[in-house]
Amino acid sequence: MLNLTNKTRAELLSLAETTEALKNRYKERYIDFIMPSEGPYSRDKYYKLMEYFKAGSEHRFRMLGGANGSGKSFGTALELTYHVTGEYPDWWEGCRQDQPKQWWIVTESAGTFKSSLQRLLIGETLNAEDYGTGLIPKERLIGYVGWPSVAGTVGSFQVRHKKGHIVTVEVKSSEQERQKLQGANLDGVLFDEEPPIDVYTECVFRLRGGQKKKPGLCMLAFTPLKGLSDVVLQYLEHGQYPQHGVHTKDPDKYVVRIDMEDVPHLSEEDKRMYIAQTTAADRSARLHGIPALGAGRIYPVDEDLIKSYNLKIQPHWPRAYGMDFGWVKTAAIWGAKDPETGIIYLYGEYYRGEVAPYVHAHAIKQRGEWIPGVADPRGDKANEKDGSRLIDDYINQGLNLQVTSSGKSLADNSVNSGIARVLNLMESGLLKVSYNLENWFQEFRVYRYDAKDPNKVAKNQHDHLMDATKYLLSCFDEVAVSSSEIEEEKENFQRSSYNDPDAEGRSDITGY
Repeated sequence: MLNLTNKTRAELLSLAETTEALKNRYKERYIDFIMPSEGPYSRDKYYKLMEYFKAGSEHRFRMLGGANGSGKSFGTALELTYHVTGEYPDWWEGCRQDQPKQWWIVTESAGTFKSSLQRLLIGETLNAEDYGTGLIPKERLIGYVGWPSVAGTVGSFQVRHKKGHIVTVEVKSSEQERQKLQGANLDGVLFDEEPPIDVYTECVFRLRGGQKKKPGLCMLAFTPLKGLSDVVLQYLEHGQYPQHGVHTKDPDKYVVRIDMEDVPHLSEEDKRMYIAQTTAADRSARLHGIPALGAGRIYPVDEDLIKSYNLKIQPHWPRAYGMDFGWVKTAAIWGAKDPETGIIYLYGEYYRGEVAPYVHAHAIKQRGEWIPGVADPRGDKANEKDGSRLIDDYINQGLNLQVTSSGKSLADNSVNSGIARVLNLMESGLLKVSYNLENWFQEFRVYRYDAKDPNKVAKNQHDHLMDATKYLLSCFDEVAVSSSEIEEEKENFQRSSYNDPDAEGRSDITGY
């Protein structure tokens, strides 16, 4: 503590002036006190934000998905401030814009912006006392235009860049018509909260750049409460955060997830409060930044509840597989049932495309040629050219596919009833899936209904293993057999052949 005893009047006045100057500086240049090198809120403790900032030097499109209160809006507001003022700190490793002229902030509504980014960037209110007390230094703020018909809310504002030119920041609402988002050529757009896909797409087109203009930056920051929406799936392949942040198919995209445990400013009391106030459906998103189950998901089930570890299939458990045909992907899923518990375990998968049927057939037989399967009923249809049927081709390749007396697949192809059957088994604990079935879980996470028609399954999605699962479970008890039963049948056959006086010289396997 500062010792004020034995100080002269002049020394006390000087100290008071210094304190007041420091107070004013903190008030009007708050940004100088952000992300210090040491202390309880040092920048090394915000390592997820540091990763997000640094990624901007190589990736134009970045998503920051995080828990509530994890600092997502603050982090992106801080980066925006650096870009529009040109005042990059010495420690900055992210993108540096030379001549930015125009940025957009896209928010859900005027009210959302006022309570979040406006407060962070400009100040708590627009009153003289608060204006300029946000991240953007007061000396850099030139002026603002209010949001039409919304008192106390900014619709756009201008900033004096370090190099002397003016940068305009316009605030757009996701509620605005798409036509009002056209025409501009932007240096960057910041989405605070998740936008609809059409708004996102329209804004991204504004970042195209030109002959003398570099393409703009795209920053998103939100808690993924809408689940695996179209926007989230732009960044999360197969519904999961990329292992190393980079989107494998679009390396211009980078994703960072912030858990509530990743930041120092949330106290244990804060965390307990968040946990207590969070519903089970939103918990993964609000606490960990992992997409919520979402209203559009066909199987809104926490995958941890259906995962199975250390599975050991016993010889007396009946097994079968379901198979879905396709040139892009042919898929098969194997299941085994524990007779004591009634639980069906999905334990194996096959997932390959663009090869001839005999290649699929060979691979599937390696899992156990004796295991019966049920196939996609579409294989029952005769080829228009020669009348052949795909299901017959696979049977001729040696697959033990079960068919009716008329040669049709035993599988039920009903979509809604099939989904209901699978979902019922999941929710009742009677369907478990081996944790290592990566392709199955990738499809499971993104298997969704059509956003425009929630009664229909969305088209053009990867659902081959989901369909194979429906086929398998539609008639599992009817077709499944155990290896014990197969061995018993062999023994009985061999025994009958041994006792048959006419069986001399016959093969023990074929009976001939």
